[in-house]
Order: sequence, then C-alpha cells, then structure tokens
Amino acid sequence: MTLTGKKADLDHQRQVTQEEGQQLTRQLKVTYMEASAKIGMNVDQAFHERVRVIRKFREQECPPSPEPTRKEEDKKGCHCVIF
Repeated sequence: MTLTGKKADLDHQRQVTQEEGQQLTRQLKVTYMEASAKIGMNVDQAFHERVRVIRKFREQECPPSPEPTRKEEDKKGCHCVIF
C-alpha cells in the first residue's frame, strides 16, 4: 500500500497537511508522496512506487516455484512449461 496526496498544486485548498499524511504513513508503515497531474509532479514516481510495492508483495507472498529438473519432467511425461 502507498499513500499519495493528489492535487499538490492546489496548496491553498489543502485539507490534509503534509505532516498529517506523513504521520499516517508512519503508522501504516507505507510510503507517502504528493503528486499533481496538472504540473506533472510525482505522477510517474507514484505509479512506479506502486509497481515496486506490488512486486515486493508478490515475492514475499508467492515465491517462485523451483524449476523442475529434467528427471522430474520425464517422470511426468511433460516436456513443456506454460507461464
């Protein structure tokens, strides 16, 4: 999980302070950033951070299966791998 404050270019209309956002992310133990699509601030970075978090989660929760050895394949009669 990540927390991203949007519309960072509208600082005068802010309803949540940057400190409040950072404080919440410390409690939740997630990353925090502010972004603005209008001025192109941290948009790509927010997306890339989410991808990194998803990949890390997948590695921890679903480690890759070990590759079967050739002898194991012969026993099963299977000579192909489907991804």
